[in-house]
Parts: sequence; C-alpha cells; structure tokens
Amino acid sequence: MKSAPKILFINNNEAMATVLSKTLTFEGKYPNVSSVCNSEALKKALQTEMWDIVLINFQMPEFSSVEALKIIRKDNVNIPIILISGQINERGTLDIIKVGANDFINKSTLSGLGRLIKREISALATGRANNQSRHNLQQSRNDLEQSRNDLEQSRN
Repeated sequence: MKSAPKILFINNNEAMATVLSKTLTFEGKYPNVSSVCNSEALKKALQTEMWDIVLINFQMPEFSSVEALKIIRKDNVNIPIILISGQINERGTLDIIKVGANDFINKSTLSGLGRLIKREISALATGRANNQSRHNLQQSRNDLEQSRNDLEQSRN
C-alpha cells in the first residue's frame, strides 16, 4: 500500500469515525476517513471521490446498512465494503454478505480492522492486475490472429 487509504465510513456516530481516523495507521500514515450518515450524503460522497474502501456501521437508527450497500453496489461493484457490528449474528452476517459486503468485523475486535482493510484493498488490486493481464493476453491473441490472417492473404 503506497499511501494511506481513503476510507468512507457510513456511520451515525462521529466519535467512532474520529477514533478510526486516529487509531488506524498504514505504514505510519493515518488514513483519510470521511463519514456520512444518510443516503443523500452517501450518494454525493460516491460521486465526488474515489474511495479505497467503505466501512459501514451495521446498527444505525435512521439509515439501513442494507440500503447503504445497495446504493454503493449500484455503481461501485468492485469497491471493498466491510461491515462493522457489535450485534450481528451468523444469519445476519450471511444476509449482509449476500447483499454486497465483502467482510465484517465485530466492534469488540476492531484491533484487526487495519489488517482486514489491507487485505481487502490488496485483493482488489490483485483482481485488477489479473483483469489487466487477461485483457493483455486476449489482445495478444487477437494481434496474432490478425497477423496469421494477413500472412494468409499475402500468400494468396
């Protein structure tokens, strides 16, 4: 990870966002954590910035984490999303992952959040590199096929 990640935190508790921005470090750098608490602010944040990862607080009184996931996944299918919860059971976890979260972490184990963020961002970068490699391979195959066709035509 070259620089500290840009983290969008969907949350109704500004204190928790502050704690995250002051306690998470990535190779000695503090992340850029921005917090939103409703659908309008989320949509605006997604339109105006390129985020490395999104964190969602599962329990918010006025904004559903499922609604937030649906808004994000509508146009940002590849961005990693981690759900943060203190009160989610196994069934709830499965449901939220089906809707689009990549992973979840319990609030009681937030010390592992930095590792989880790095893993998700790394997985995204690896996937992008693999996609680029597949694209390059296909382009080479197309170029080779075109060269074969050109050679055949020149022989005739």
